[in-house]
Amino acid sequence: MQPLTNKQKAFVEDYCSNGWNATKAATTAGYAKSSVRVTGCQNITKPNIKAAIDAYKAEIQRVADYTREKAQRELDRALAIAEGKHDAQAMTGAIRAKSKLYGLEIERHQFEVVEGTRPADIDEAKARIRKRIDSVIS
Repeated sequence: MQPLTNKQKAFVEDYCSNGWNATKAATTAGYAKSSVRVTGCQNITKPNIKAAIDAYKAEIQRVADYTREKAQRELDRALAIAEGKHDAQAMTGAIRAKSKLYGLEIERHQFEVVEGTRPADIDEAKARIRKRIDSVIS
């Protein structure tokens, strides 16, 4: 795997600290303003960048000692409390959180095509999105 360039390192650092916003990270890292949305999207799928992001997430999880299993237990406890109080809104919130935790709920995003984006770039992005959706629902 190729080592990260300085620009890619800057992208990873900002992406991991800005709330996982790839467009903002691409802008901060100094990528061309006319293509930051596409570049950000492409960057998070590149194997070396994805590995760096995954390593960051693993370290955060290790330091925080917060795992999917712990989140599941806490959500189960919250759901039990909500059920005990007959609080339908809290029950729905706990169920939605559990669904998100296990990738069962797909967030919808609206994308804007940046002027000058090639149709091939759009088709490639659509294919990646379809592949991700297929992996979640299969």
